[in-house]
Amino acid sequence: ICLVDSILEKEGVAFASVGPITDTKHIGLAKEIVCKTKILNLSVALDKCITNSSSSLAVCLEAAQAVKDIAHESSGGLGNFRFCVTSCVKSGVPFFPTSFFESGAKRFAIGLESGLLLEKAATEAVLECEKDGTSFNVLQKCEEKLKDLYRKYLVLVQDACLIVETESEFRYAGIDGSMNPSLSGSGIGSAFHNLLACVKGKEQRGNDIGSTGSVAISYIITNSIRSAAENANVQLTGYSGLMLPQLEDKGLAAAGVKGAFKVSDLLLCSAVCGVGIDTVPVAGDVSQENLALLLLDMHCLASKWSKPLSCRVMPVPQGRVGDM
Repeated sequence: ICLVDSILEKEGVAFASVGPITDTKHIGLAKEIVCKTKILNLSVALDKCITNSSSSLAVCLEAAQAVKDIAHESSGGLGNFRFCVTSCVKSGVPFFPTSFFESGAKRFAIGLESGLLLEKAATEAVLECEKDGTSFNVLQKCEEKLKDLYRKYLVLVQDACLIVETESEFRYAGIDGSMNPSLSGSGIGSAFHNLLACVKGKEQRGNDIGSTGSVAISYIITNSIRSAAENANVQLTGYSGLMLPQLEDKGLAAAGVKGAFKVSDLLLCSAVCGVGIDTVPVAGDVSQENLALLLLDMHCLASKWSKPLSCRVMPVPQGRVGDM
């Protein structure tokens, strides 16, 4: 595995995946693969490893131990950027570390960084409602604007993909239209804040993600993506929902510093959107049992609604709750 990693690095490949671990006896290999490589990503698929309800917590405990081991044995504890635990994720997700394709024809899928579209839609909706004095209408306006933006750009991306398909030996497998933030702009968390402040009033407390209304906004965003794709006849794959990666979004990071939300709040939002828990920092001494129960919560939510979810938490070595 180290030889594969070195070849990929030499060839300039930044990310590669070995796919999901689907057998409990191999979960212990996750630490070895992540800690001895620089490029390789992988996941543990709970829906494949858990064979019956009586084994569910035991499997989650093993996966939780892998998360803790990677945090304490990788440089700076950052190895968990390349490892996550999933449930009900199907072949074709282009986002790492979950990404994998089942054997067969050569295929490609596209993942987007579309957070700026939400910022644009939310900003325009808020400005219009403030001007008209119709704050109660801001969520509907944001949804309409987001659908229009997504429809436009999804078609452009798919057209480019279809050209690649005709000129290569790779088959187009779809676009993961997930609302995925980029490090530019103010972030998805900021868009949530602006929308909630418009509805509740800027002078009110509790306008950050995690407060009332967050689940509704999460649903609106995910519905906008999927509705826009359906209306434009765009092929979707993967999660195609809202992503809330705390360490990869300025607005979410700021809200986290303020203590605006808990991990359970993000899991609640994932019930109506996509992905699950992503790049959320937790205390380095978090117990194996608490991590396992979080993984089990995620798995049960994914199984109940047959929706792809993943959990990528980042235990911070020597970090404690409240540390900055």
